[in-house]
Amino acid sequence: MNVAGDVTLTWAPPADPDVLFQEYRIYRADAEAGPYVPVPIPLPVFGQTSVVDLGTPANSGPVFYFMTTVHSVPGVESAPSDTVGTLFLELDQSVPAGSAELSWLLPVTAPTTNGSLSMWMEYPIGTWTQVGTAPSADGGFEEVISICEDSLTFRIGAVDALGCVSFSNRVGDVFADVTPPTPPVITVVSVDTLTGSATIAWEPSPELDTDGYIILWTTPNGGVIQDTVYGRLNTSYTWLNSMAGTRAEGFILAAFDTCLVGVPPNVGPNTSPTGAQHVSIFLDPVYDQCGGTISLEWTPYIGWEVGSYKVYASTAGGPVALLGIVAGNTTSYVHQVIPGITYCYVIRAERSEGTEFSLSNKACLFTDYPPLPSGNYIRSVSVTGPAAITVTTIPSAMPISFRMRRSLLGSTRSRGRPT
Repeated sequence: MNVAGDVTLTWAPPADPDVLFQEYRIYRADAEAGPYVPVPIPLPVFGQTSVVDLGTPANSGPVFYFMTTVHSVPGVESAPSDTVGTLFLELDQSVPAGSAELSWLLPVTAPTTNGSLSMWMEYPIGTWTQVGTAPSADGGFEEVISICEDSLTFRIGAVDALGCVSFSNRVGDVFADVTPPTPPVITVVSVDTLTGSATIAWEPSPELDTDGYIILWTTPNGGVIQDTVYGRLNTSYTWLNSMAGTRAEGFILAAFDTCLVGVPPNVGPNTSPTGAQHVSIFLDPVYDQCGGTISLEWTPYIGWEVGSYKVYASTAGGPVALLGIVAGNTTSYVHQVIPGITYCYVIRAERSEGTEFSLSNKACLFTDYPPLPSGNYIRSVSVTGPAAITVTTIPSAMPISFRMRRSLLGSTRSRGRPT
């Protein structure tokens, strides 16, 4: 059926073993119960299988038909065929705007279907695309508009068991996309252990008109926009101003489409709310010189449930090796070390469900000991009593104790005692 209400009817020719066919007759009514009147279209060709009924009221409601065959024997007309009603579609703007709402009522005589109705949209003009399906019963369908602003036409279709297709009336209106894309879902925030920069990866928004993503760094005062990534399928970003080697960094994302909004439409594109925050891991090791240990402390990964943390270490620039594994609710590890070696560590958080993982910053420590004093300078020696001498020194380091030696006048013997 077209926008003028013209209805196309198709049929299969009946058997005519005695070659008595004279013509087909088609009857039409605006209500299922009738009255039915003949359509003034001559149909004298037995092999004809379709006809167009021009200018019907099918755009205002269902129109009903049946047909007969008239034999060459005068006055003989066959019994009527099954009665069939056209599909009638109604179209409304959603409230709030942004979607086309399709609704229909199927008459008892509606064409048989294979269990569902197909939803079709014409855009651009002359191009019909199926946009969905719905159960073959009274109901409705909502098509979210992703075209910035244009005239759109819709129809519904029914397919029977033989593959015959029946379409409804066509109805259209001017629609505008005022619906933002779905918020992007971050899959992981990690730290590049070579550069120390935070990296972000996410799932693309499903809407095909998604134009890009806004990267926001989270602070105690809210999100701060850092950059924009263009392209729906561009789903990773490295923050060049990152300081992930000195702190944990959190991020949220928003998606935007290609359509400007506002009156006039210059406010900006439709922009989604931000999704859930993800926060990187910050590792801060502490060296205990006396105990000979390095205590690894790190901030937890925020964004998904951590199944476990793996502790990796390397020494003197050598290969990285797994040092230990702790539970997902543990954020510390103690490593026994030896002096004089540079140790580097990285923590890997692994998601409890899924294959995602996040790396911390790379943190390195050199296990040095305090240097021994190279010597001391005696500033003065004074007799402060009958059997007491006071010695004042200038130490070259921070000693724990002194060991002093003295000699008797004219003697090579010496003895010392710590004071």
